[in-house]
Amino acid sequence: MKRFSKNDIEAFESRYRANFVNSLSGAKALQLVGTKDFNGQENLSIINSAHHIGANPPLMGYIQRPHTVEKHTYENIKDTGFYTFSNVLVADQEKAHQTSAKFDKSESEFDECGFEVSYTENGTPYVQGASLVIELRFVNEYEIKENGTFHVIGEIQAVYLDPKFIFDDGTIDLEGLGSMAGVGLNGYVELKGLSRYAYAKPHKKVEKL
Repeated sequence: MKRFSKNDIEAFESRYRANFVNSLSGAKALQLVGTKDFNGQENLSIINSAHHIGANPPLMGYIQRPHTVEKHTYENIKDTGFYTFSNVLVADQEKAHQTSAKFDKSESEFDECGFEVSYTENGTPYVQGASLVIELRFVNEYEIKENGTFHVIGEIQAVYLDPKFIFDDGTIDLEGLGSMAGVGLNGYVELKGLSRYAYAKPHKKVEKL
């Protein structure tokens, strides 16, 4: 295999470099982030950096890019304190990708990209028809000084899904839900062939569930 040095990577054309580095970590969770501002203007934006932080309290995070341009999702989260994650389904991948376009703040990606909207009990928008929806409340953010991004932390307020997609041990069947994963900035893959194993213990044979 060929060795790509840090200097080689930094010499790549900017968009090529972004795709190259973003895809190095493999397939990642995709979420459509639903928000609205104090005036009720709705926004929907795809991200590939959502991740688990802890289960007690139940926390999730995502990486917010630098504030060099308007960031409607982030601004709305800071405005109201609430947001949702809706999973990306196979049938919706093209529409989901289109939400990454730079729409004006006065335009709703729900409308512009062809998504029906539903609302949580406190009125936060999410994608109608999504098979997994997570409602979160903003609790904190931490600047990553090395590149000017922010680690945004949310506490889970509610989860919407059919219980039949929860395994006996509490694991969620993302394959059964039809959730897609992302590769790089423009790749979409279906989750297929899920394998599950029992809790690993030293000197014990691995048990497949």
